[in-house]
Amino acid sequence: MMYSAKSEPTKADSVTADGLSRFYYLDNFQHVLRYVLQQYRDLLNTAEIDYGEHFLALNRPHQALLVRLYSRRGPCIRSDKLNYPEITPMDTVLDELVNAGWVRRNPSDLSVEVLATKLTRKDMQTCFNLPASASRQAQLQCLPTDSGALMAKLPFDFLAPAHPMTVQVYLDLFFGNRYQDLSTFVVSQLGHVKYPAYRLDQASRFFQSRDDLIHFQTLSSCGSSSTPLNAIPVTWKSCSLSLTRFLHCRLDTLIPQGR
Repeated sequence: MMYSAKSEPTKADSVTADGLSRFYYLDNFQHVLRYVLQQYRDLLNTAEIDYGEHFLALNRPHQALLVRLYSRRGPCIRSDKLNYPEITPMDTVLDELVNAGWVRRNPSDLSVEVLATKLTRKDMQTCFNLPASASRQAQLQCLPTDSGALMAKLPFDFLAPAHPMTVQVYLDLFFGNRYQDLSTFVVSQLGHVKYPAYRLDQASRFFQSRDDLIHFQTLSSCGSSSTPLNAIPVTWKSCSLSLTRFLHCRLDTLIPQGR
């Protein structure tokens, strides 16, 4: 059974050597979902709300594996590289997530170029009978040009979590930037970094409208050199207004009243 009425830590959740719960990463992601559903529910569309609520209804092992996959460098992960002792039985949990549509196995839309970045020279030598003396570039040129044919030759699967854009929406709404991620929780919990406390309510939240979020995501995409400037469908004026409103709210929460 993949779904339960409630997914909470249990006594079996032992701690790591650093004193964190074995499922610290899941606890942190759950916090992100619950916070966004509470503070930004009015900015989410129906599919995004459904994602958050359905995720929180999954059993703990299924949630944990999904977060582990979200945290890996995408857009796909090799199945033979999954090694999470706290998630059992791994194969069963993964199969159930695939069958329920939470994870895609060997998705056909992945290009050979993307898949090749996940292959080592030894992989290509063994699976495609290529000479050991061949350079990586020479091996790449010998790979099948069809991704389906390439994946059929490999002794492992490629996994791609579904809903990547929805997950990014939750992370954007929670962090308000692209340089922080779930690892930010860990450095804070371990005491390596201390963040100032400030009021968290709708009046002081980062994004006040869906347009604010869209503007933020559009500007964030400019970090890619492949994004032409004339493809940005937003004016600097509207972005400036969003930034001004955000700074005003933050200053109002950080500056003591009466000063």
